[in-house]
Amino acid sequence: MDKIENLLKQEGLTIDEINLLNKINYLANEIDRDTRIICQGEWDSQDDMEMLASVREELSKFEKEYASLRPISTVLMLDPVIKEKYDKIQEVDTTSYYHGFQHIKNVVKIMKKFIIAFNIDDVTADKLLTATIFHDIGRTNVGKDHDKFSADYFTEYMRQDDNALFARISMKDKDISEIKHAILLHEQKENLDKLDDFQLLVNFADKLDVTKERINLNNPLDPSLPSYKFDLFREIYLDVNDLNIIIDDGALVLNFECNDNMTLERLYSIPFMQVVDKIHKELARRYKLEAIVNIFTNLKKASK
Repeated sequence: MDKIENLLKQEGLTIDEINLLNKINYLANEIDRDTRIICQGEWDSQDDMEMLASVREELSKFEKEYASLRPISTVLMLDPVIKEKYDKIQEVDTTSYYHGFQHIKNVVKIMKKFIIAFNIDDVTADKLLTATIFHDIGRTNVGKDHDKFSADYFTEYMRQDDNALFARISMKDKDISEIKHAILLHEQKENLDKLDDFQLLVNFADKLDVTKERINLNNPLDPSLPSYKFDLFREIYLDVNDLNIIIDDGALVLNFECNDNMTLERLYSIPFMQVVDKIHKELARRYKLEAIVNIFTNLKKASK
């Protein structure tokens, strides 16, 4: 596992990250070994058949444990190649709003909340997180056609030799295609009923990154920058501290934790929130849920 071994040599990893990578590396090697035994063996005798059954049982156990670690997305978040790519994007896209690695960390955090709320299985969760990590990686030209560039970069990344073993173990060609199409459609704002649930969730998590962590505080308010016209929304983002997502009492609920001067009207003045509202209602409709938005300000609540 060259990819894992290279990551383990990187400085700055925490003990927990190193332990997690070691576990992923161990399980991946065991899965690869058992798969080769099953594919290459000649099973003629009773002893052979019993050994085959034992290997298959062991393989199934390892695969379940491996899937629960969400290894592809875990490795991606630690891969310096990915982070460096986003850091370069942030240098080019010097707007008031992060589109670099901080944005990715924010959206991954949001996607994990959807995964918990909808009790999404580990394999699908890994794919959703992988799509999330790659969705903006093609944003090297301040956003133009970045959905296509991001999808192409993802496909190329998964073809590279260092990443190939992860793809073989965790993802089939159809999984990679599913992720690619979700990346391609993550900017779609109309005809949301045409998106499947996977694509809609990637779109939704991206649009929900409206907290203070989205703001690039180092960006000068320079009128020559592409996002200068949106700087009036900057202060609104700074008043949104966190977002929680739950399914409760027949409703898909978005709970925004905000500073005292936030109102629903002020929150919904953010352009992204108009899209959020559409996606929220569409996703809730599919699961026969009501779409509810709450704002919590100093233990006070306003609802929509």
